[in-house]
Amino acid sequence: MRPDGTACAKIRRYMLKHKSLQNVLFPAITYQVDNNTTFCSIPLIHDYNTFKKIGPTAVTFITYINKHGMNALVRGGSHDNQFFFITSHFFDRYMERFLDEKISKIDAIAEFFANNGSFVMTPHPTKDNPNNMIGTANDIVFFSERLTDTISIMRTCITREQLFDNQTHSAELLDKLVEEFDVERETLKQYIVSNRKNPYVHAPFL
Repeated sequence: MRPDGTACAKIRRYMLKHKSLQNVLFPAITYQVDNNTTFCSIPLIHDYNTFKKIGPTAVTFITYINKHGMNALVRGGSHDNQFFFITSHFFDRYMERFLDEKISKIDAIAEFFANNGSFVMTPHPTKDNPNNMIGTANDIVFFSERLTDTISIMRTCITREQLFDNQTHSAELLDKLVEEFDVERETLKQYIVSNRKNPYVHAPFL
């Protein structure tokens, strides 16, 4: 999803005044689906030249409220067919361990998605949970459970200093994959820019 015309006009005016900025994030555009569900889109500008050629891209996700609090759902993966449910507890720990300032949970969720677009996971089974996964996203280490081939639940996150010895090696291997993924994302961005007039060239987000 891309921002609507009014939002695009504001973004364009801002970028005309700040052409040297890169990786610019704008406030989330939200649509209230019902009393408990909100669709969110965060406009993202990689740089002014890319913006001129293909316009703004966006990070999209859904927040929903249940008895545990505010949770989130995001779609991603290399084929855009992976669904990640992220629990309210995860965001509580994220706010506690990674954010210096006190902000609302919805702002914390938007901040997390805006700044952690690349994350990877690998199996890390435990005695009580054979489907346990460990993953990394920038400085964050998280634990999740894979329910199916396409659905996972991210339950909590810790800092790297909180890793146990048997978890450190897995996290380091994942870091290398994140670096490779970032390179692939940049290659994809350049491909889309160079093929922007081809109606069959599309990426849900960069």
